[in-house]
Amino acid sequence: LGPYVIDTSFTSLTLDNVFTGLFQYPSYAMPIGPVVTGFSLNMNNGKLIVELNHDVKIDKARINISAITIGAADDTSALAYSILNSSISSTSAYDDTGEVTITIQLAASDLHRLKLADGSTGASPVATSIDTTYLGVDSSFIFSAVGRPTVERKLGASVLSGIKTFSFTADKTRPMLDYIKFDMDASKLYLYMNEPVRAAEVDISKISLVNNDTSTSISVTYTLSTTSSRSLKSGASDTVVIQIGNDDMNEIKRLDNIATSISNTFIKFGSNAILDRSKKGNSLLETKLSYFSLDELIQDTTSPTLSSFTIDMEARILKLTFDEPVLIATFNVSGLTIQENNIATNGQSYRLTTDSYALESSAQDDSSSSETVFLILGDDDYAMINLKSHLAKSIDTTRLAASSYTATDVAGNYNNEIFDGQSLAAVEYTPDSTNPEVERFWIDLESGVLTLNFTEPVAFGTLDATLFQLMSEATRATASSFKFTSATTTATLNTLDVRDEENYVLLYGENWEDDDYYGAGDMILITIDASDLNALKANTQVAAGIDTTYLLVEEGAVVDMTGNLLSGIDSGKPAASYFPDVTAPTLDAFDLNMEVGSILLEFSETIDAENTFDYTGIVLMAGLSTYVAGGRRLLSNDDISYSRDSGGSANLLTLSLDQNVLEDLKVSGVGQLVDSTYIAIDSKTISDMVGLAVIRIAQGSIVGGVPLQARSIVPDTTAPNLLRATYASGSLYLFYDEPVKDAMVSSSKFALVNVDGQGDALHSKTPISQGIDENAIVLQIDFGCGSLQSCVWPNLTYDMNGTAFQANASCTDLECDSEKAQAIINNGALYLQVEEGAVYDYNHNPSLALKKFELTEPECDCGSDEYISIPCTDVADVVCATCSSSCPVNHYIAQECGDRSDIGCMRCTDCGTPYYNAGGCQGAEDTICLPCTVCAPMEAEISPCAAGFDRICYNCAQDRECTNPSESCRDAALWWRRENCCHDQDGVQVHCNKLPASNLRISARDNRRHWVFDPTYPIVEDGYDLDDILASGGN
Repeated sequence: LGPYVIDTSFTSLTLDNVFTGLFQYPSYAMPIGPVVTGFSLNMNNGKLIVELNHDVKIDKARINISAITIGAADDTSALAYSILNSSISSTSAYDDTGEVTITIQLAASDLHRLKLADGSTGASPVATSIDTTYLGVDSSFIFSAVGRPTVERKLGASVLSGIKTFSFTADKTRPMLDYIKFDMDASKLYLYMNEPVRAAEVDISKISLVNNDTSTSISVTYTLSTTSSRSLKSGASDTVVIQIGNDDMNEIKRLDNIATSISNTFIKFGSNAILDRSKKGNSLLETKLSYFSLDELIQDTTSPTLSSFTIDMEARILKLTFDEPVLIATFNVSGLTIQENNIATNGQSYRLTTDSYALESSAQDDSSSSETVFLILGDDDYAMINLKSHLAKSIDTTRLAASSYTATDVAGNYNNEIFDGQSLAAVEYTPDSTNPEVERFWIDLESGVLTLNFTEPVAFGTLDATLFQLMSEATRATASSFKFTSATTTATLNTLDVRDEENYVLLYGENWEDDDYYGAGDMILITIDASDLNALKANTQVAAGIDTTYLLVEEGAVVDMTGNLLSGIDSGKPAASYFPDVTAPTLDAFDLNMEVGSILLEFSETIDAENTFDYTGIVLMAGLSTYVAGGRRLLSNDDISYSRDSGGSANLLTLSLDQNVLEDLKVSGVGQLVDSTYIAIDSKTISDMVGLAVIRIAQGSIVGGVPLQARSIVPDTTAPNLLRATYASGSLYLFYDEPVKDAMVSSSKFALVNVDGQGDALHSKTPISQGIDENAIVLQIDFGCGSLQSCVWPNLTYDMNGTAFQANASCTDLECDSEKAQAIINNGALYLQVEEGAVYDYNHNPSLALKKFELTEPECDCGSDEYISIPCTDVADVVCATCSSSCPVNHYIAQECGDRSDIGCMRCTDCGTPYYNAGGCQGAEDTICLPCTVCAPMEAEISPCAAGFDRICYNCAQDRECTNPSESCRDAALWWRRENCCHDQDGVQVHCNKLPASNLRISARDNRRHWVFDPTYPIVEDGYDLDDILASGGN
């Protein structure tokens, strides 16, 4: 054949011609061994049929199947494979045509190798069509009956090449899955096939995981994404390995009731998801319901890791992103610590509590797990974070540490711990941008505290109390208001100063170094400064009760922890609660000024001096008890004026003492030293603005009484001033402007002189006594008159013992001081010359020196608006009193003020029946009493004669009384109604006497006697006479 078959002309014949029948073997042309003349390949059932044209030895045992090579082309470089493991299924004997047929059943491994071929993508390059199926054999394939070997046919040989199949049946069998393994830990899905498939070309988008193998029971389905997952094979293989991407894997983990066990994990393949290597590409053979169960499931053992987080302080959301889904229901918020710095102890930190919580659904759906966890910061946690002045105030001060028990993935693996020192920095930070607002407020006047609740924590150190106002009503334009001063800001910050380490740790758990830190919170207690509190209480229009307590706020009165200003309140916000002052005031201190005669009383709070002050309850003492020291109670007839300070000093009351009181105090020793000046007050003395009486301070003479010592004293330093000097009846009367001590008068420092200043000093032994009061001194200068002598003694003589004795003296009578005074008077005016210190007041101030002080007579006249209360004497001045300008209520001036008496007042007349008070009872006018009006018979009383008003009478003779009698006139003047309340036939009211005439007129009118008729006759119709009654129908 071929070169081995030669015709007689030595022309070579080709096998093609031979096999196609175009050439017949000549009788002399015989093959030299078995020759493969053709073959067919069925890739569907794996049968290879080889045809030979020579007598062969049919011995299966001696057929060498491995001598067969199947290639992609008749080319030495073509891809080809030897048959290794196949078996001969049948043979056919040599027939008359000289051919033999051998049927070979290709083994699965041989088919596998053919289908796998080069392992590239797409269809196999070998045995996929007639054009890609060639056969080659070597000489060992089979032997002839006489032992000749097979004629070799090598692919691509130059002499006798390979054979192209004359019949090819393509593979139509769909590939099948032998084994499925899902490795959750490695995120890989292994598909073991029964034949090579196009592994690199698997359509990922047609592979789904379901949780049940029954379509009616499937509740969860997840289809892989080509953007996430991919095949790890680069070509063909009988094993498909799919690397499931993070997005797909996380979503599978996130979904509930799937991929947690073999029983709830099934694979569904869409059409053409996996193709074999046949030219057509047979798709995966599906099960009855197309759901494949797993043969092996490797659970996830990798711990989830928190990869990043963001925080939104405005929305109060902490967003955590893990590298795989974690269970939301079991998320442990308390495992998270927000830190200012990488190391917690280097700054502020806060560990979240169960007040915060994870949202029960992810951002995608209602799954119980997600790689993104949204934490809602609870009110308490948010407030505590806000309380920290530095923590989470910017992206640079927001870090996160997490314990290993914070989160678990769906396989139950705990998260990797984020250690302190390796804390995670925030990738995004949204600050709080909402302005805080006053949520509610209440005031406690008892403790002096204004409490404000805010919608979020604020920094106490930013408080500006001057931007808060209290108002009496909500409407600003008409309300009375009170504005706090900076003193309240200072008082509050002093109260809130928590920089003391022990207190601070107790309150906030951290040590602060900020000098301007005073704490933070959503409720601030504003300590109202004492001066502001006093001013507020003095304002009787504002905060007198809950109905008069409204709050007005200017923007920025306080700032939240991120710098947002407090929103203003333009219309008054009503108080949520009000606590009145229930503590009685106390007298805390008093200052006495003896120089000007004033007392400053300082109370614990604002006092109502205008309506409640009664100074007669005050006792001033020069010691702890009036029994052991002098004292003075202020009396109702004392001329004392007083004034309460305003504003913040409304707790101060100043008393201006009249001269009598001041002199009494000096005499009693009050006001000389702080240590010996005390005060006691009765509870009736004064009350606070809500009527609570002052706490009594009892005198020391009362059991348990402890009077209050003066805080300061301004002593009397003014020298006593001589106002008048009078000589009468042998005595010199001296009147000073303040009390002086008679025991400290030096008579020898007084001299009676004439106009030229000539005269002698008074005798040193002149008797001295107190005058009509402590301001007056009496010097009895007629002392010793007629018994004063000047004596001269001779030399003394001594007895025998040396004792001196007095010999008789030589004496002459001397003129006494009163005689000297009279002598001066006889020659002119008498004057007094005084040396400094002649007199001392009760505070030991010496009197000043006087060179020439004229003695005068007492003053006996009063001013024009005064009257004589006590007449003058030959020594004492007249005592005048100011005339009263008016009488008490219900009195009038019956007598004007005279020389010796005040105005005379008489009680106003009480107007009795039948009189009424028409005015008067003021000034010099008595009550004007006028007689009450008496209603006439045709009148009724509608207002009585009483209470300063005359009786008012109503005239019952009115037309309306006929139709609608009033109650007051119903029984009055019945005869009037009988005469006046008649009605004619038209219903018109007329006087009863005129009723007949009226009715007569009506009757005449109705009888037509006054009518005027039309004289014109109607036109008579044709055919009728004028008087014909039937004409025109009888008209």
